[in-house]
Amino acid sequence: TVNFEDLKFLKKCSEIFGSSTIIGSIDYKKKLFSGNRVYKNNGTKVTKYSPEDFAKIIELNGAGELFCCNIQREGSAEGYDLKTIGSIVNNAFK
Repeated sequence: TVNFEDLKFLKKCSEIFGSSTIIGSIDYKKKLFSGNRVYKNNGTKVTKYSPEDFAKIIELNGAGELFCCNIQREGSAEGYDLKTIGSIVNNAFK
């Protein structure tokens, strides 16, 4: 939630501790007609961001690592959502 509320805090922490110590967390799930969308507040509130867009925002504000969680797969033993993770890597980190 801090990622959404205060990007300056994220940037400041990165400057103090180094970006390699800052992990940005992205919780997302597929939304009908709009593809994957990032959620906040424990998956209760949808945002306007795609995982790719939000990854770029938090990376530009100091996150050195990302933790991505597909809410729909959580606890399902289906493994990682490699398609979305690949899309994040290919689109957000150019």
